[in-house]
Amino acid sequence: MTQRLHYWQRGDEGAPAVVLLHGFMGRGADFETLIAPCIEERHFIVVDLPGHGRSVDCLSGNQPANLGWMAAQVAGLLERLPQQKLELFGYSMGGRIALYVALEFGHKIRSLTLESASPGLGDKEGRRQRRAADARRAERLREQSLADFVDDWYDLGLFGTLKEHPEFEAMRRRRLQNDGRAIARVIEEMSPGAQPDLWPELGRLTIPTRWIAGAEDAKYVDICTRAARLSGGEAQIVDHAAHTVHLEAPEAIRRRWFSGS
Repeated sequence: MTQRLHYWQRGDEGAPAVVLLHGFMGRGADFETLIAPCIEERHFIVVDLPGHGRSVDCLSGNQPANLGWMAAQVAGLLERLPQQKLELFGYSMGGRIALYVALEFGHKIRSLTLESASPGLGDKEGRRQRRAADARRAERLREQSLADFVDDWYDLGLFGTLKEHPEFEAMRRRRLQNDGRAIARVIEEMSPGAQPDLWPELGRLTIPTRWIAGAEDAKYVDICTRAARLSGGEAQIVDHAAHTVHLEAPEAIRRRWFSGS
């Protein structure tokens, strides 16, 4: 079922269409600052992923909220859109979903942009450890307040100095509008430790692919550089940004939308 997947649209309906997928605990509104200056050049389709924002009810029932299921929900939405070809943009968890969509359901996608996104964990023991860590995070979230969980999440080193950004508090307030039970399911079932290792599949990508990472996010700089090489894509390392490039350095991403596509 995909009819409950919430999305909204902005921009010129005759312009190239871009579908945006947010990260963990996010919602489509996270991209407002990024897209606002571009609405005369692009038509944006901004999605609330299952379990997030206005798509929280998509997780009702017993279906597994894993990568394949999440990607199928997005693919179903893309099928219903009237545009024949779409640019697909995904951030972090949304980037993992976008990559899977491009690999498995990609006939409507003309280009792929992945910000701070990983193809997965190639090491079996690494996957086991990450799966266990995310299961513990989910359990803590079920036991503590969502506010405490959000604060702990943004203390992770990969976010760098994001808390000092002037828009951080507004972003935090949006996180607190989530349903903690749904978010606990997502962090456990969408764990990188539970998803397929997509590194060996990157050579199957035949569309233009851009991998973006903030220069202050060393882990994802390495992932971005390696993934671009294996996929035949482009690596873009953005100065003065960590994991949340679209908020910390939005102009660097905007420029890429107008570089020939």
